[in-house]
This record gives sequence, C-alpha cells and structure tokens, in this order.
Amino acid sequence: MGNCPQFKPGIPLIVKCEIPHKMKNYRNLGQRNLIGPSVRKFRNELALSQSALAATLQRKGWNVSRDAIASIESQTRRVSDFELILLAQVFKMTVQELLPKSGLEAKALEFATRLERVGSN
Repeated sequence: MGNCPQFKPGIPLIVKCEIPHKMKNYRNLGQRNLIGPSVRKFRNELALSQSALAATLQRKGWNVSRDAIASIESQTRRVSDFELILLAQVFKMTVQELLPKSGLEAKALEFATRLERVGSN
C-alpha cells in the first residue's frame, strides 16, 4: 500500500504512511445516510423525544443512545441495514417509506398535494 514499509514480527512499526491520492476521504463527504430527515420527521409525528426513541429501539435489541439518534437525524452517522429495519419497525412502516423519494416521485407527490388543496377549497 503506497510507500508503507512491510511489517516484520518483533520489530516495532512506527511510521507515517502516505495514502494513495485515489482513495476517498469519506469523512469529508458530509451526509452519511439518507434517512436522517425522515427519522426526525416520523419521530416528531409520534411525539417521541430522541431519548424515548433510543429507549424503544433498545427494547428491540439495538444498543443505541440519544446522541446516536441525533447523529442519524443530522446525517453524520451511518445506518446499517439492521438499524434501518428496526427504525422502520418502530415507525410501523416499510424500509422504502423511510428512504427519500426520488426527484420524480417527490414532484408527483407535491403535485398531488396541491391538487388536494385546490379541490378542498
């Protein structure tokens, strides 16, 4: 890997290795999940605090903290498939419903919502 020396048993290896320029630094990409805004939205709809949501998820077997829920909602923490499934179960919805809509789906939903408003006036 790059210009890193080979490890040899019995010899301490304390060196600074250069990372090849083609490798991405994922810490600088910003968003680490797609469902953060949905988690916040559905949690608020259920009138749950972040602590209450964490406690509910803990009862389902996920050792999660309030801080982890905050990080998910702010999209600074990754969400595994197992965690995604548990979140969907707690919110009583499918995993697909937690994921953001594509551009076309979102526009169609927005249009349908506007039609409903016009029709009710």
